[in-house]
Amino acid sequence: MLISVVVPTRNRPRDVEKLLPTIARQTRLPDQLIVVDQSPDEETQLVAREAMDPKIAERCVYVHDSEIKGVSAARNVGISLATGDVVVFLDDDVLLSPDCLEQLEMAFKANPDYAGIGGVELQMEKSARSYILYYDIFFVGPFRDRKYRISRNWRHLSGLQRVTALKTCLAGFRRGFLMRNRFDERWRSALLEDVELCWRVRGEEKFGIWPRASAWHSISEVRTVGGSGYRATGAAWIFFMRSVIKREWPLLPLYTWLWVGLWVNAARRSLAGRSIAPAVGLLQGGMSVFKPSLALPFIDAAAEPFPEQSSYVRSK
Repeated sequence: MLISVVVPTRNRPRDVEKLLPTIARQTRLPDQLIVVDQSPDEETQLVAREAMDPKIAERCVYVHDSEIKGVSAARNVGISLATGDVVVFLDDDVLLSPDCLEQLEMAFKANPDYAGIGGVELQMEKSARSYILYYDIFFVGPFRDRKYRISRNWRHLSGLQRVTALKTCLAGFRRGFLMRNRFDERWRSALLEDVELCWRVRGEEKFGIWPRASAWHSISEVRTVGGSGYRATGAAWIFFMRSVIKREWPLLPLYTWLWVGLWVNAARRSLAGRSIAPAVGLLQGGMSVFKPSLALPFIDAAAEPFPEQSSYVRSK
């Protein structure tokens, strides 16, 4: 089995600098590493060149193109260049456990009927119980993301854990599946684009989490936070409704309950921080239901979801 690793990045040279050594220290090295850099300058590429171990550099395809529009488009570029039987997507702000890729390979070989298999996020082990309880209460039915509870309790679990969707901070998919199902490029930021991909084939394909494959998700300091982060969240769930829920209207009551949870969270953060920014941000994101352009720059509802792929020159 051949494994390709795809890392989209934009303006995060220090995160890439930390990630690359953890790839080089894998007990099972990737057969191919594809970095898709959307940065407007060359800083990330120069930092990556210095941080990249020679044994990884010789199998690396580095694409630097600031015209690539968003994380979904970057992942699709990676898919078009991938040669592995399995394509593993990583966020640029994760740190892999030494045997992460070896464990994922074992899981794929042991479960040939699964289209995608992900790993756990080790930082979730230290998450507050109230954080998990929040998701248990408000994200119900197919909206429930079991990864949070799986990641928190991974030491006590064995075997593949079935889930509805995977998070592409650490997730692998069989290349055959990806050739049939690309990421929707209207998703410009890393929000629910991976969940939407899995929901498109809900009931047709199987996805799971292998508790022994793990990474620490350090959550980049460059990420969108505060009121802007809540605006992105609100816009994401509105766009998710437009993309998915309209095909599965019986789920609307559960979707409405999910929004109650979003408002509870935003209100709690506003009170705790003595700032209305989270609540206002969520309201602004929710207003994109009436005016989709309000979702920009996180989502471009007017863009082509699956444009023809451009050709990229492979360079190391």
